[in-house]
Amino acid sequence: MGRSVYTLSYNGDAERARRIAEAFLDEQKFKLVDYNGGKAYKLGVGMAQAMQFLNIEYLQNEIRIEGWICPGLGRATITEMDLKGFVGCIPKKKLEKRIKKLMERLRAEV
Repeated sequence: MGRSVYTLSYNGDAERARRIAEAFLDEQKFKLVDYNGGKAYKLGVGMAQAMQFLNIEYLQNEIRIEGWICPGLGRATITEMDLKGFVGCIPKKKLEKRIKKLMERLRAEV
């Protein structure tokens, strides 16, 4: 499974962090979807670019964000790809920028 992981320390107020993250992801047009037996935030349908995915965990004093892209179409994904490397570099860079913006917002507000 190819996912890039980003961590952020915070004060442990998971509900506040969740509200901030959900508002940001809604602004960015991510949708919460069923993904491989769990939930993930998804952007895009794979027509012009690979779909972008995020998963967020709110641990005791750390927020853990996983980011990856999946080539494919709609719900039919081919494989997970982390955000490093040349293949799929355009959607990878776009998702990485979004993750960094989300982390900046969380740092400022929690």
